[in-house]
Amino acid sequence: MKRMNILASFLSMLCLGGIYAWSVFVPSLKTDYSLSSVQTQLIFGLIIAVFALSMIWAGSLEQKIDAKKLAIISALLFFLGYGLSGISNGNFFLILLGIGIFSGIATGFGYLMALTIPVKWFPEKKGLIAGIAAAGFGGGAVVVTLMAESLFSKGYHALNIFSIIGIAFGIILLFMALFYTVPEQSGVEVPLKPGFLKEKKYLILLITLFCGTFSGLMVIGNLKPMGLVHAIPEQILAATIILFSIANFTGRIVWGWLSDFFSNRLLVLLALGSLGISTFLLGFLPLNSLLFILLSLITGFSFGSNFVLFAKETAQLFGVSNVGKVYPWVFLGYGIAGITGPLVGGWLSDIFGNYQYASLAAALISLGGGVTYFMTIRKDTA
Repeated sequence: MKRMNILASFLSMLCLGGIYAWSVFVPSLKTDYSLSSVQTQLIFGLIIAVFALSMIWAGSLEQKIDAKKLAIISALLFFLGYGLSGISNGNFFLILLGIGIFSGIATGFGYLMALTIPVKWFPEKKGLIAGIAAAGFGGGAVVVTLMAESLFSKGYHALNIFSIIGIAFGIILLFMALFYTVPEQSGVEVPLKPGFLKEKKYLILLITLFCGTFSGLMVIGNLKPMGLVHAIPEQILAATIILFSIANFTGRIVWGWLSDFFSNRLLVLLALGSLGISTFLLGFLPLNSLLFILLSLITGFSFGSNFVLFAKETAQLFGVSNVGKVYPWVFLGYGIAGITGPLVGGWLSDIFGNYQYASLAAALISLGGGVTYFMTIRKDTA
């Protein structure tokens, strides 16, 4: 029965992670419904921010409401959010409300349940289990991109596809929620200090997660236009979005597996270092299709590390029983990056007419985060 929690977690994450395919909907939203670039990026940024904030809410509710009920609420909100966007007739504020807020809350609730429940069942394999769960979220973009491209080719518009996603994925989320069970607490529970938000180890995790996700989210939100700057063909751009998602998916599992054998201190430095270098090269090299794909793969693979290494480190530093309480606060770094990353990328490209300065800023932030973590986290806790 406990293995069913892993399957339910993975499939739930697969549904929730479709938001990473957001850039595939941007052309239709701009062309068919006259949304601006800033509006499309604001929707994407808002769902990331709401996603992160609602995880804190979910962590609090988990102490009062059964985890299965929280997962059911997530499924219903997901259906409501995408359904509302599907019947919005292209109204920006309705799409912002539906996808940005309702599905953002659904994602936060569902993500926390899908990540923490399997880890509680397999505390001895925290890295690998967190990697499998998080991989589902990364793989969601592959599923949604393939589905959307197929439906676009048949004449569907973005809003039609939102309705389909809301119904199909909402049903899957609801069904998977029925399989969640939480193990009885065994062993001695690690007490959580009331002032943990002021502790150095928490602040390091928060800041480094922001640095690590800023670059990846900037690329995700602008990957297609970044390719268009270099005249990359449309077919290659569509394939690259899928390959980025596959790399992100694979990276989560690989980094999670590695973290059960090697120090997080070293892995974070390697992951954020490679992420910063690949992001920099995406903006400064004269890219052909092959090089564009290669650098996107490295970026996606490195970006995936953030959602495993910091979840595992939270469990390591604060105790497995406290992951649901602490990790949502760590995840705030991702929420802040969700707003700033895509918007800063779009803003700098509007000013300078290219993505060089955006890539430079993202690279420096990522590299700075990796070095900061390596230099400040205690060796005996990393």
